Amino acid sequence: MVGFGVVLALSLLTKGLIGIVFPVGFALLYLVFTRELRLLARLKLLPSLLAFIVVALPWHVLAALRNPAIAMPAGTGLPPRAGWAWFYLYNEHIARFLSKRIPHDYGNVPVPLFWLLLFIWLVPWAAFLPSAIIDAVRTLRRDDAANLRLDSDPHLNPLAINAAPDRTREAMLALLLWAGIVLGFFSISARQEYYHLPALPALAILVGGLLAVADRRVTSHEEAPLLGFDNPARARLQALRGARWFLLPLGTLIAVLCGYFAITAPTPRPGVTLSDALSQNPDMYTLSLGHIFDLTGTAMGFFRGPLVLVVLGMLVLGPVAYFVRKRGATFAANLTVAGGMTLVLLAAHGGLVRFNPILGSKGLADAINTAKQPGDQIVLDGELTSGSTLLFYCDQPVLLVNGHVNGPWFGSFWPDAPHVFLDDDALRAHWASSGRLFLMTYHPKERIADLSHFGPVKVIAEAGGKTVLSNR
Repeated sequence: MVGFGVVLALSLLTKGLIGIVFPVGFALLYLVFTRELRLLARLKLLPSLLAFIVVALPWHVLAALRNPAIAMPAGTGLPPRAGWAWFYLYNEHIARFLSKRIPHDYGNVPVPLFWLLLFIWLVPWAAFLPSAIIDAVRTLRRDDAANLRLDSDPHLNPLAINAAPDRTREAMLALLLWAGIVLGFFSISARQEYYHLPALPALAILVGGLLAVADRRVTSHEEAPLLGFDNPARARLQALRGARWFLLPLGTLIAVLCGYFAITAPTPRPGVTLSDALSQNPDMYTLSLGHIFDLTGTAMGFFRGPLVLVVLGMLVLGPVAYFVRKRGATFAANLTVAGGMTLVLLAAHGGLVRFNPILGSKGLADAINTAKQPGDQIVLDGELTSGSTLLFYCDQPVLLVNGHVNGPWFGSFWPDAPHVFLDDDALRAHWASSGRLFLMTYHPKERIADLSHFGPVKVIAEAGGKTVLSNR
């Protein structure tokens, strides 16, 4: 229990209040479902609480003392006075949960899409997830009925009424609670697509359990009294159904579509970059795969190699793995699915490499590093996220033009905050000064036309729809 208190404190320091809500909620619900709430009286709660306080309290106290409430500007939606306590305890937890956080610089994925993306991220193993969850629930329900009958007649043989082994019951309950608490919490609160990631390991273990049972070989005599996760024949049938009705059609369909684009996509013309061939859908960029919606038929020509890899991977994890599983080679079928998905992941990596100039700014940072001298300043045309990697690769602060929004906004009101925010007039004044500036912008034509009135404008580098300009 002392260790539990320490881990809770570390979880609070790294993930905020959900670092307490999830594990404590799990423990309480586990005791409720196992009808063991009376065990709370036997737990060493006081030593656990003291360990929690010793680890977690100092940082919170110091943060509150060093960031007291100060007057906030009127008309911003902020309270008259706010400091660390308001921002961290209310704004970042309660207001975020209620989708009322200030500033509202994030999207909120609808619940149906949140759940759909959960299954997409589990592909190809999502094919076996429904059966794994259904069997886990049946195991628990059957065991509840068995326990009631055993309570009424202690002379009954547990195997005769198909009571699940204790460890199987514990595993099923733990995994379902683990995933259910995470997914349930974010289904009623503000959510991003990736908020379901903490639930994926539990679901993966459920699927792995089903596939492991399907690969087990036992005699018919041993198999007869067993059900659910302990029935290899049933598990093999469920795995085969998942392959037939999910992986086989999905793998075939995606292979056909990707094969079509790989064959018909035009070869990129010399001088044409990927950014020239993409459309723009900024409303979709809150999704991790949102840039997929920027792809056009012309852009597919840049991805011919990855498309061919996806075709091979989908054929392997779909039709090939299905026929291997149908022949009864369950372990070989699992390896085949894993091998096919490995090809798909290699293709995804290849696609990410091609997208890198658009998603990142390393090439532009290299160009700046080659040209810059001590004392030169770097400016981003827009909010920080438009080129935040420049801070990493160039290893120095940047100025923001019209970027007084989103992440840095609240902290900028403190007297000791660095003065990094510029408007258009301030940019023009800096451009006309004797100091050298490097400006990364998504709108080079407009900026060149405007800044040329205040000093020379030179193009230093271009990549991924972004341009670096300099006044020297």
